[in-house]
Amino acid sequence: MVRWDLEDADLDDGKIVCKQGADIILYDIAADKSEKLDINLTSDFDQRRIQWIKDPKSKITSLDLSYKGDHVVITSRGRIFSVPVGGGRWSEVTRKYGIRYKNATYLNPENEIVMLSDESGEFEIWKTDNYGFNAPLMITSGSKNFIENYYPSPDGSFIVYNEKDNRVMLFSKKSGTSKLIVKNDFGFQGPFSWSPDSRWIAYTDVADNQNGYIKLYNVKSDSSYQVSTERLENRTPRFSKDAKWLYFISDRTFVTSVKSPWGSRQPEPYYEKTAKLYAVALTASADFPFLDANELNPLKADTTKTEAAKADEKKTDKPKKKADKVEVDLTDLSARLYVVPMKAANIGDFVLNDDWLYWSEYNAADNSVNLNALKISNKKNNELVNIAAGIIYFTISGDGKKLLIRDKNGIVVLNADGTKPDTKKDAIDLTKWIFAIDPVEDWKQMFKDAWRMERDYFYDRNMHGVDWQEIYINTSH
Repeated sequence: MVRWDLEDADLDDGKIVCKQGADIILYDIAADKSEKLDINLTSDFDQRRIQWIKDPKSKITSLDLSYKGDHVVITSRGRIFSVPVGGGRWSEVTRKYGIRYKNATYLNPENEIVMLSDESGEFEIWKTDNYGFNAPLMITSGSKNFIENYYPSPDGSFIVYNEKDNRVMLFSKKSGTSKLIVKNDFGFQGPFSWSPDSRWIAYTDVADNQNGYIKLYNVKSDSSYQVSTERLENRTPRFSKDAKWLYFISDRTFVTSVKSPWGSRQPEPYYEKTAKLYAVALTASADFPFLDANELNPLKADTTKTEAAKADEKKTDKPKKKADKVEVDLTDLSARLYVVPMKAANIGDFVLNDDWLYWSEYNAADNSVNLNALKISNKKNNELVNIAAGIIYFTISGDGKKLLIRDKNGIVVLNADGTKPDTKKDAIDLTKWIFAIDPVEDWKQMFKDAWRMERDYFYDRNMHGVDWQEIYINTSH
């Protein structure tokens, strides 16, 4: 039984009054009897009434773009909203108070949504429809630790996710269960990239020297294969759309800005702009699309579609066919390494489609992040394009045709064809967006959230022998 210390005692007329936890205790010395005082406050309690969040844009914690780029799912202050890109009716897809929802993303081309929710008492992965017509359904179960990142497979059959306790789990829709696929001593960071046929997962593992290195996991054979070296920092693997290449970020350019070690402060080397994009050929026959054109490597045809062709394609939009089986030649895989022709930079993240590479670049001079693009082509004078400056986040649609960018002014969705955003034409209208919260229910959830975080992030998993569940029971009422 948890007992709280007595504090702030005062004596008067043979009675002692003091504080115990959140209660006031009165002790009668002569009668040797104590009681908890029943105290009620008379007030309008304005802070307990339903309140309206009038600036939800400032509280956005995650965004995702649907497969076709026609909807955006926004997570703001623990609520989830589905927004049509072209304008129309917004939907709050989760309508329960006292529950926190996080990191909503699209599951499939049908725009089903998956998210983290603590409705069960622990954060699990849940699923709902795009409009909130149906009650959310819990997908994973039995989690005892915080789920940090999760990524559904393209066909919706699997979800890979990593937990705070340095484990990567794979959920199977067919079996309805999750299994451990990899564990290390340092933890994992996303993204986990799926091959188009949902058979391969590319991820970043951490070596004993704490450098990240790229690995492939085969879902069918339950086996992993190392792709990159452990001697250099590697991260953020992503499959190309044709599944012939695995791109990733690697720090391999080291030019110090300190020209000499001599001086009054004896400066050490300082390395900035160390990263470039690299690619590994998944088959020996793959031709690197950036190789200079010559008599042995002809100029690649421009696959960029005209606006008229895009309009015709939209009219005759066909159902998405099943992805072809992805072949990976594991023999000498790491030796088939190529570098994208670009200057070294402070690269944060990148995405790609059939024709373009997009990446974010941090500028230390003004603490800003720019979005750049490069045409996937071996044409001469293939110049970098600055798409946007001062961005907060970006992502690409599942079919690779639309790009979402968020900056301090809002959210835009535009064609992923190397063009710059038109803030008037491409912007998502957030000006009329407000929603209601129940503070009392939110306070309960916040308390449970803080209790969970203290448990999951405390350095001693045994909590110094304290019964942490009993602590919650005795302090949550």
